[in-house]
Amino acid sequence: MVTPADIKLRFPEFATVDDARIQLFIDDATATVNTKCHNSDLMVAYLTAHLLTLGTQTEAGDTTPIQTIASESVGDVSRSFGGTTSASSNDNFYTGTSYGMRYLDLRKNCIGRPLIG
Repeated sequence: MVTPADIKLRFPEFATVDDARIQLFIDDATATVNTKCHNSDLMVAYLTAHLLTLGTQTEAGDTTPIQTIASESVGDVSRSFGGTTSASSNDNFYTGTSYGMRYLDLRKNCIGRPLIG
């Protein structure tokens, strides 16, 4: 089971976040993750960090949905968003942070593996 102390140890950037707030996101992540996976605690940790990052951005007033950058130019400045990755469109929510991308990678490694016991 993942605790706020685990999150702060793995992700020191959240060291100043209140434990109750971290626990809230741990609970959300735990409700999402398949706890029968061999790496479920690691998945919960990365998903918690993803949710904390989104929550912090929203708290700071940035309610713009996180999107992946599809293309970018420097001359005459141009940037387009909403590009697709190898993840399904339902997974685009996770591709906006490095934590979410790691969560997807861990989840992919869980899918299709035989569950023992």
